[in-house]
Amino acid sequence: LGEGEGETSLLSLFSGPNYLHSFSYPSSGTASATTTTTCDDGAGDGSNDRLFVTVPVFAFALCQTALEESGNTRFKCAVAKEIVKFAIEHRTIVPLLTAVGYRHIAYVPQPDMLLRNSTRCAVLMLSSYAKLISHSYVRKTLLPSVRRVCNIVAYDNQAFEIDLARVPPGTMTAQQIEARTMYHVTMIITELIDALYKTLGQCPRSLRILCRDLSSAVEKRWPSNQEAPDLVFCRYVILRLVLPNIFAPETVVLADPLTGTRHPSINTHAQRALVVVIVVLHS
Repeated sequence: LGEGEGETSLLSLFSGPNYLHSFSYPSSGTASATTTTTCDDGAGDGSNDRLFVTVPVFAFALCQTALEESGNTRFKCAVAKEIVKFAIEHRTIVPLLTAVGYRHIAYVPQPDMLLRNSTRCAVLMLSSYAKLISHSYVRKTLLPSVRRVCNIVAYDNQAFEIDLARVPPGTMTAQQIEARTMYHVTMIITELIDALYKTLGQCPRSLRILCRDLSSAVEKRWPSNQEAPDLVFCRYVILRLVLPNIFAPETVVLADPLTGTRHPSINTHAQRALVVVIVVLHS
């Protein structure tokens, strides 16, 4: 790019008159996309036509840069967040994330590795987007379960525990601790899954579109694996959105919905109980 053209060219990536965001997912498992599109300056002579890069190619470029390399994870998260904000502003976030997700799916060797590595470009950008737009959905879905955990722990003054070595001596027997933990964790997880199911229609529409499109791509990539398409929702919505907000509920779930004021930190017992819920739900 020439001097001073960086901002204009990046903007044109999302707003050119002949903007394209089609992305073909081939059966061979390798990513391909229309590479360029031309925007006429209006003169009709073709003399000042400018070449714009399409969203799939921009996604490919992102995956080849520092977002995909090892390095400072906090810096990469910040960069991913800013790119996502820019794409949201220009209303092209869904095709961009779809293209990044398609490329991730094309190069993952097996379904178990989908959206697992939190330092990968696709995971960084999908996670950043979900966190930016899902505050009200996350709060409504998780608040009853998080409050129930805090109330149970406050009443008993005892956390849930699956590691008996962490239990102070003389409080409860191993059998009592195991039974108590199993009872409460089963109840909380059942309530949480029911809440996810009942509020599915309130999940941001763009997230549902992304899950649908990426699940279809996974199904084409591994047609013989019937469980693979479900991994997209599990890894994206549950692993990257639900579990982090259960682990740190003060930021979103328990925050003031009007002012966004962070809730005071919950006590140690409640935090440990939430971690146990996360471990069981993750498994």
